[in-house]
Amino acid sequence: MKPLLPLLVLLAVSARAASAADCAACTATKLCEPHATTDKEAGKAFREGLGKPDPAVRASAVLLFAEACALHSNCRPVTNALLLAAALKDPDGAVRGKAAEKLGEQDSRTVGPIFGKEAEPLRKKLEKDPKGAKEEAAWLANYDFLKGICAALAIMGSADATPALAEFLSSTRLKVLDAATEAAPKVRTKEVVAAMLGAIDRVRNTPAGGDRDATWVKLLKTWEEMTRSSIKAPDPSDPNDAIRFVTDCKAWWKTNEKTWK
Repeated sequence: MKPLLPLLVLLAVSARAASAADCAACTATKLCEPHATTDKEAGKAFREGLGKPDPAVRASAVLLFAEACALHSNCRPVTNALLLAAALKDPDGAVRGKAAEKLGEQDSRTVGPIFGKEAEPLRKKLEKDPKGAKEEAAWLANYDFLKGICAALAIMGSADATPALAEFLSSTRLKVLDAATEAAPKVRTKEVVAAMLGAIDRVRNTPAGGDRDATWVKLLKTWEEMTRSSIKAPDPSDPNDAIRFVTDCKAWWKTNEKTWK
């Protein structure tokens, strides 16, 4: 058996020789023989890497397996996505986040349900205020995971990303909304627009402050980017004008929801 690190280096060199691209010999449903072989070797190295105690080695294993998969981006086997998803259970938040982001490059029909199952439990964990250093570290690790998922949802850019993104947009935590809002313009579904509107209304009722105001502005800009509603922005000096803005947005969406694309 080859030592793990030399094999990882070999895979890194071969993967980086070509960026994500279609393979002329692969089809949508079947890998060519050479890529079937390299995927098998990459998968073996990935599983070995995940068993290492050093999170940096585990993160490298994630990246190298994803790079091997990227050599045949027109063929994204379910087995590869499910294998990569094993890293979503890694104890290190950064590893989970990177695995989630790379999972977004796999077939969205497979990945969407995986993220959908992760979304609600993760959102609930992030709703809680951490107490003490240990809980704070766990919260930050989960936030790294969340950011990775949101990055993946943006990469997917399809309706398959909707359930997880809508779940995150239902959060009461500003940082969660910040991450989810980044992905929203890439996932243009009616459910996401409706979830954005709900988030805007909740943040409107959040006490003013630097973080709240920054999230509010981001939500408003993203709302307009997605809807092109041309609703007059609220006057920052008039808190009551935010009520007018939300009321106008709700009325606009009620009128345009059926025909919006």
